Amino acid sequence: MNRVWSKPDLGRLRGRLIEVVDALRRDIDAGNTRDCQTAIEDLSDSFIELEESDVPANYVVRLRQEQTGLRKAALRI
Repeated sequence: MNRVWSKPDLGRLRGRLIEVVDALRRDIDAGNTRDCQTAIEDLSDSFIELEESDVPANYVVRLRQEQTGLRKAALRI
């Protein structure tokens, strides 16, 4: 997507993805926090960026489905 439509901003998206992993580790260590869920929700900002560009809607829908799967997996952990 980035090569064709120059969206999303890969630096910001990479930072958000790293935060998901870091937050999951913190949640596991703490045992009673939900920082990972917040980090997963922050991925929506990158998806909004895609929606506002020429990226086909079905690509964004697929990413949102994956985000939902990630939410479920994090809650199971």
